[in-house]
Amino acid sequence: MALAKVLNLGFEVLLERDTILNGFDVDTRVNNYIRGKVLLHPKIRTNLTELNLVLEGKFSVQSLKGFKRIEKIIIEQKVTLSEPQTEGVPLTPTCHEYPFELCLPGDLPPSFRGNYGQLTYTVRALGTLSSHWSLSYIKAERDLQIFRDMRPLYDTYRTQLSGNWMDSIEYNASFSTNTYKPGDVIPITFKYHVKDQNIRINHIIAFLRESSVYRMPSDEHTSGHIIREDRETIDLNGDYSEGFYDGECQLDLQIPTNLLSYDCLTEYGQITHKISFRIDYVLNGSINHFSVAIPVAILPTSLTELLDTHVDEQLPMYDVIAPPPSYCQIEVS
Repeated sequence: MALAKVLNLGFEVLLERDTILNGFDVDTRVNNYIRGKVLLHPKIRTNLTELNLVLEGKFSVQSLKGFKRIEKIIIEQKVTLSEPQTEGVPLTPTCHEYPFELCLPGDLPPSFRGNYGQLTYTVRALGTLSSHWSLSYIKAERDLQIFRDMRPLYDTYRTQLSGNWMDSIEYNASFSTNTYKPGDVIPITFKYHVKDQNIRINHIIAFLRESSVYRMPSDEHTSGHIIREDRETIDLNGDYSEGFYDGECQLDLQIPTNLLSYDCLTEYGQITHKISFRIDYVLNGSINHFSVAIPVAILPTSLTELLDTHVDEQLPMYDVIAPPPSYCQIEVS
């Protein structure tokens, strides 16, 4: 039986913060510091022969060719919390704390997760316990999320799409905001007006589309070659019209609560979403269609909560100093 099971060991990694929010512009001069501690609580006396902390950032993607998975280590930092010793450091049956501090470069690529690839950061504690009858390796880890504030980009996304197709069908689609999270419902109001009496609307469909591109960049942070590229439909909703020339319908799209992929724009992965509309119409007895689309951002719940509570730092307030008098106000004696 392994020593760790005999000890009924308590072993975990605690972080002061498990999410980092970087600015929109990448600044290589800024570093992020992650502080925390490793807790080790044996139930009986034992010896700690070694304890290390490893920060690992890894990019992995499922290749289109077979089941091959491509991986690359983005960063790997190691901190020694207890120097290796042959006989080990005696531990009493109480909680032992090992504080640590990690310095992360400010230009690390953000975390992301897609259906076929991901870039993750993990803080992992690795230790070795020994006694006169057994030797055991112990491990505990904690995920670390690194995000980039992309609101300056998402704020350019419109929440309304309108047009006049072939000067025959006017349409307008609108929804409340340009960012959503898994589990949200996107309430869409779609209005149309048919100007050509030979045309009638037959069917309107709204669907959420996802596009993903996974790349392997070079050391110079260039775009690199594409490993795989995918497009798929996440959810769709339709409304049937009985041939009216004017109409309005509600098309609610449900974002799955278990959606793994969310928007990101990095040198390793680009995942984007858009709301697409397909308008089927009848002209002279034949059914035709045209399609239009508008981008929308889907963000992880942890990031949306962080953005909601994030307050930009304000400059300190200063007393206003009166300007000097103009030359015409100065009396010459």
